[in-house]
Amino acid sequence: MNPDQEAAPDSEDGHGSLVLLVLLACVVGAGAGAIGTLFRILLEHADAWRDALIGWAHAAPVMGFVLVTAGCAAAVALAACLVRRYSPEASGSGIPHVEAVLRQDVPPAPLLVLPVKFIDVDYETLTQDFEAQARRLIDFLDLTWDPACLSFHESASGVRTFSRNQVRNPIYQSSVGRWQRYEKELEPLIAALGDMARP
Repeated sequence: MNPDQEAAPDSEDGHGSLVLLVLLACVVGAGAGAIGTLFRILLEHADAWRDALIGWAHAAPVMGFVLVTAGCAAAVALAACLVRRYSPEASGSGIPHVEAVLRQDVPPAPLLVLPVKFIDVDYETLTQDFEAQARRLIDFLDLTWDPACLSFHESASGVRTFSRNQVRNPIYQSSVGRWQRYEKELEPLIAALGDMARP
């Protein structure tokens, strides 16, 4: 078979699937717009219903209090039920889930699913090669590099935090390894963190 003859049907299928994708995108976009519009209309009606309910509750204080309290309790119970049913790790303080991650019973959530971005900055590396780490941080934040970042301690701007004395000094290494003074007290935490602990 000629390779050129095989490529023709594929390109036609690709064109057809592209048209289907465009149509599907239009349908999904229209559906999302309709849902958004309906949600906005319901919000406006909900405001009116809430105002009417509050007015009624003021006119009948005892019944109004009971009704509003019962409604809030039902909403809280529904939310708790939904969380327990669909996302049990999000219920409560979250400490049991964190402990399960530390025991490696469950995998940690990938950083990609979190709504914020993280960068790992090692203190010892920062003190040893400040410029490289500062450039890495500025690049992560998608900011423009300014050489003044390296002479932050010379800035004339006011500092209103308890670390103002440290901010007025250049990067120093006198705190490197200071954690070792408390190593005995930190042993349970280091053991729990396992490979995540980097003493």
